[in-house]
Amino acid sequence: MEEWMRGPLALFVAEGLDEVIRQKLLPNDFVDRLRLQFQHRRIHWTRLWSLVDARPFLRRAQPVPPG
Repeated sequence: MEEWMRGPLALFVAEGLDEVIRQKLLPNDFVDRLRLQFQHRRIHWTRLWSLVDARPFLRRAQPVPPG
């Protein structure tokens, strides 16, 4: 899976992480730090994949502003 994330899935992963930041689901610096650690092979691929895979859950868990 790690090699897929570095190869054929790299764009999917990058877009997923960018969405996590854009939607403010997690702090930008946290996501960027994990991305960098993955690029330098300092963390297991599952740490990064969990952010990409958890996007639908994180979106649903966001509080709805009063309106």
